[in-house]
Amino acid sequence: MQTEQSLRTPLTKYGHAHYEDNRKHTTTPTRDKQGTREMLDLSAVTLLCVDTRSPELALWAMKRCMSHAHFANAVLMTELAKVQTLSNDGIEYVQCPGMSSTREYSEVMLRGIAPYVSGTHVLIVQWDGFILHPDLWDSSFLNYDYIGAVWPQLPKTSVGNGGFSLRSKKLLDALHHPDIIIEHPEDLCICVTNRQKLEEDGLRFAPPEVAERFSVERTSWRYSFGFHGFFNFANALSENELREFIAKVPTSCCGGVDSYDLIDDLLRKGNTEAATALFRKCRWRRKSSMRFLTAWFRENMRFSGRY
Repeated sequence: MQTEQSLRTPLTKYGHAHYEDNRKHTTTPTRDKQGTREMLDLSAVTLLCVDTRSPELALWAMKRCMSHAHFANAVLMTELAKVQTLSNDGIEYVQCPGMSSTREYSEVMLRGIAPYVSGTHVLIVQWDGFILHPDLWDSSFLNYDYIGAVWPQLPKTSVGNGGFSLRSKKLLDALHHPDIIIEHPEDLCICVTNRQKLEEDGLRFAPPEVAERFSVERTSWRYSFGFHGFFNFANALSENELREFIAKVPTSCCGGVDSYDLIDDLLRKGNTEAATALFRKCRWRRKSSMRFLTAWFRENMRFSGRY
């Protein structure tokens, strides 16, 4: 889950335009005799997404992951009536308990997913977070019970974001202990509220330097195994992919701060076509509208030499 808005840090503060190359940390990926890239073997990992609002987008993100890796299983917990086609696509469809809020999402993530996990770990994805660079997978990731992108706004407990995260079955079982405090959002519940208790019980959280190779969210954009955040789509997708995605994304998924951040990034990159298309799909809240219009005004004044 995204952290609470009070903990969200503007992307631009952390140098969104800055890129770091982490490929030096990995070995050359194996290839078959024809020279094509082999599928990543994640047979000890279940791919899992919980999404009752936009299952078609969740499937899109899951299939992007499945195009890169073989998993022990792939599970979508959703509102089955909203799925357009329940096809034989290698994904197990599970009716999710009713959810009407992000708080209820947290409850499912904390104590409702363990029965559907095969293998030692589960890779949690959301529609706005998936595998980008399978060659940056490191088998040592499986030595940890939790890995998620670094939170720059929480330096003492910086690991990490739950939207694209790797969790052990051991962690999922530990969350059922009666001493665990259940609260929202679920990633802060695990990584901040209950971290000391979990570490005392022998669970391992990845250090920031490992987490930065695994995923990127609100820190400087870098090459990593995966990522999270709609605001990062201008980096994660090609221009054609982004254009196609904006055309199909439901308006219910637009209009929040993440949409503002993506539009702002697109404007700074000069992609006014995509920025305008997304702006037209957004159902703006007052605060988000004012932020966007202020940024748009400043950008136009800067280019005209009057600001």
